[in-house]
Amino acid sequence: MSRELRLPESERLPLWDYVVRAIEKYGNDLPGHWVKQEANPKEVHALVQSIDFSKPWDPKRAIDFVVEGFWKYQIHTAHPRYFGLFDPAPTTMGIMGETLAAGFNSQLAVWMTNPLAVEIENYLYQVFAERFGYSGAASGGAFTAGASLVTFSKTLRFFIFFPNI
Repeated sequence: MSRELRLPESERLPLWDYVVRAIEKYGNDLPGHWVKQEANPKEVHALVQSIDFSKPWDPKRAIDFVVEGFWKYQIHTAHPRYFGLFDPAPTTMGIMGETLAAGFNSQLAVWMTNPLAVEIENYLYQVFAERFGYSGAASGGAFTAGASLVTFSKTLRFFIFFPNI
């Protein structure tokens, strides 16, 4: 029996509550947990390979699988004893923002697809530039998720401007 990708509201609302409670528990219990435990590659691989896509899971089971796996197999960047360089701890509003971004699936590729989001992004460039002593009117850029995307976008722009190279 196949399930709809969009569950009915009567199933979604309890799942949202379940996820929020898992995130709250994570934040509350994290200080008493290890920052990082050593992971056995064979164990992690076997766990992932145990997923049988021919037999659909109950959504709660899928959530539990991810929550338990994240507890066990990741570096906990939100831990008070984690001192990583490039991994800031998640904040409540950051989590809310990521949830809204995922739920609305906002596309910022061009102004037409989401003018509000593009204008917010452009405004942030101006504010950040001014706070660092630069001209807000001359500011611009692109927010990316990390260095790999920065490198890709710069390379792509280079070949767009210099296509014969």
